Amino acid sequence: MDVNGAAIYGTSPAPEVELPDNKDFVGYATKKGPHLFLHVVAWPEAQAVRTVKIRRPHLVKAALLDARLTGFGCKSSETDGVTT
Repeated sequence: MDVNGAAIYGTSPAPEVELPDNKDFVGYATKKGPHLFLHVVAWPEAQAVRTVKIRRPHLVKAALLDARLTGFGCKSSETDGVTT
């Protein structure tokens, strides 16, 4: 909870986040203020690419809360206020 507490306590669901419909990628999204949190419960296999759509313009940064985890990459593009 030391690492992920900010993404859980005092948050609400984030319906502006659309997760891929893949059985190997399971998660949900929460938000608090300007921050969005993606909770990944089941990670896809190594090198698998999954796209998360966020209906919020000007997404600034994506990072893992737990710096000990590796293998996360993020590329984004914005079209009509939807960041993918």
